[in-house]
Amino acid sequence: MKLSEILEKPRHTSGDYHVVAGQTWRRHGEKDLLHSPLAYSVFEFRLAIERYVFEIYYLVLRDKLISGGDLSDEDLKKIDSFSNLIKLLHENIGNKLILRRAFIFNKVFAKVFTPLRKRLSVPDIGRFHKYWQQLSKYCHRQLKPGITWESEEWIKKGYKLLNEVESYLWEISVKEGYGWVSKTSLTSDLQEERERFINDLEITEGQLELRMKLIKPVLDLRAGIPINILFQNKKFMV
Repeated sequence: MKLSEILEKPRHTSGDYHVVAGQTWRRHGEKDLLHSPLAYSVFEFRLAIERYVFEIYYLVLRDKLISGGDLSDEDLKKIDSFSNLIKLLHENIGNKLILRRAFIFNKVFAKVFTPLRKRLSVPDIGRFHKYWQQLSKYCHRQLKPGITWESEEWIKKGYKLLNEVESYLWEISVKEGYGWVSKTSLTSDLQEERERFINDLEITEGQLELRMKLIKPVLDLRAGIPINILFQNKKFMV
């Protein structure tokens, strides 16, 4: 994306848009340690993190709804802060450990059962929150200019943080797939495997993959229902 596109064209609200916009500002200002591009890049990466977590929340809650419908106005009103969004996400899935185990199941399932070229990523909500808090330090008013905007070291640390955040967001959303396997479209056998893996912490990712490979031939013989994998706000059938 060119800087002129950010300045002159309408904005979008997807996490991917904010990542590319943040990357554009970072590239524009990093060489000369420019102040405003640093601030604008921080702003875009914070929005990207908020949007990615919201997209996960959306997919988890949508999959949980019996009707399969979209979020209600009441669901959206509950999201009044980023911290509360993370809290709601964990509450709807069960807790943060269940969410992580569900993401790992999704990754292994997609690897074994689907023709996806990319491996599904396992987003780390805790890491999202840490980066969001670190970026926030560059958004708030700075009461001591001498150790912030007037400090070259502080600016360098800001750009170093931007590179780290950008690298992580790029890894989980571009290099790897970013989505959610719809639990409701899994066969009863796979739903049982999912529940077993999520609840039994003794089962490793490698053991789960071996188990899935063993049962795949049996399930392939049954003309099962196509699996829904929800990619952010888009749904693909495989």
